[in-house]
Amino acid sequence: MLWEKAIPAMHRIREIEEGIEPEVIETVSDPNQIQKIAFSLIKSAKKEILMAFPTVNTFHRQENGSHISLSLKGRSEHLHGPGLSIKIMTPADDEIRYTVRQLKEKYKQNIDIQFIPQTMDTITSLLIIDKKYSL
Repeated sequence: MLWEKAIPAMHRIREIEEGIEPEVIETVSDPNQIQKIAFSLIKSAKKEILMAFPTVNTFHRQENGSHISLSLKGRSEHLHGPGLSIKIMTPADDEIRYTVRQLKEKYKQNIDIQFIPQTMDTITSLLIIDKKYSL
């Protein structure tokens, strides 16, 4: 287990000398831990939140489970000016189309939602924060 996360010494020394922040890839399988990480990442967003949902049910779960509302909650001041932007890709149903109309009316230029076809091949949601962190 320890060796799986090992970095060659010369590579790490070069990163330190050049002031490069090391890349970290971690596998997390505990759903509660994944939610905590997602909330933390969303709260830390400064410029951009990108979300991709593979199914309408995933969108509804995240809408009710707060990924989407947390992205917007307490960020109204950023979403009405040239601050934080939120981009979401999701399949659509009537309920999602209604939610999207409400979000676009309220946040106009700072939120962009694109509808994509729902395929059963993909079951992975994607969250990218400030083009720096992904989950």
